Order: sequence, then structure tokens, then C-alpha cells
Amino acid sequence: MRPDRLLGADSDLSPTIAVRLKPGASRSAVSDDLAAMGASPEATVGGATTSNARFLGVLADLLRAVAALNALVCLYALVQALALTALERRNTIAVLRAGGATRRHLALVFGGAAALVVALAAPVGLLLERLVLAPAVSRLAADYAALPLTAGPGQVAAVALGLAVVAVASSAWVGRRIAREPVVAGLRAE
Repeated sequence: MRPDRLLGADSDLSPTIAVRLKPGASRSAVSDDLAAMGASPEATVGGATTSNARFLGVLADLLRAVAALNALVCLYALVQALALTALERRNTIAVLRAGGATRRHLALVFGGAAALVVALAAPVGLLLERLVLAPAVSRLAADYAALPLTAGPGQVAAVALGLAVVAVASSAWVGRRIAREPVVAGLRAE
């Protein structure tokens, strides 16, 4: 189908296209080839580049906000999972408390459960990032994102530390909450 007929058939279509040049490609040769096919030349669009610090700063801030929101969701999910574990193990926890377990001991019990989740989640997340997300994003990215898309050792360490902080916070929170319940109520529960 000819481009003019296609544009006439659908008014939502835009005749503007973006052409991404491979390294070493001649811009003038590509422009000449497009002109030979009937494309009208447009002004060169100045896309965002790694030197466009303002754009990259906004993008980095946006990604940090998404990461913080993701951390809160993870904290909520882990607290809910530990609270469910505490509810299911109410009798066992009451026996531990009757035997003299303190809030710290209860937090350590839940910390072990949270540590197991973190120990499994960190490597799975890293593998997904390396094998699935980074290649997919690099194929979709424009020239301005010609940055390394796989996490470096420092970033992996930061995420692992963040997961550890979430695990400690959630286990302390649930341990403190469960310690407020009377021991007798836990012993009577079925």
C-alpha cells in the first residue's frame, strides 16, 4: 500500500518516523535513500543523550521513586507473610513465650523465616535481571540509554542490603506485635 493512501485511510497515523542509525552508518546516505523512497526530510531531532544531565536526572529520580515504592510493597508483603506464619504457629509461639522467650527471641524466629525468603529472592531477582530484563530493555532502549543495563557488584550489594533491612524490619515488627498478645490466649488457640 502506498504511504499517502495509508495515511488517508487512518487519520490517527503520523507520517513521521524515527530512524536509529547503527554505529558507523552514514547519515547522508540514509537520508538520500529515504528521500528516494519519497520520504520528506525532517529536521534532525536532538534526542536525549548521556550528556543531557537534566533528562537523565529526572529519569533517575523517577526510577528511585519506583524503587522506594517497590521496597514498601515488599516490606508489606513480607510482614503479611510473617504475620500469617505467626497466626498459624500461635500455639508454638505461646509455648516459646511461656518458656521465657523474649521479643528479641521471637524476632529472631521470624528473622530466620524472613532470611530464607531473602536468600531465595535475591539470587532469583539477580538472574531475572541479567537474563530477562536487561536484554529486553536494551533492545527497546533508544540511543540515550546506551548505558550498562546490568547491575554492577555495588548495585547488587545495595539491593541485598536493602532486602536484609526489609527482612530485619519486618521480623522485628511481627515479633513485637506477637509479643503483645497474652501468652494464655496463644495457648488456648487451636
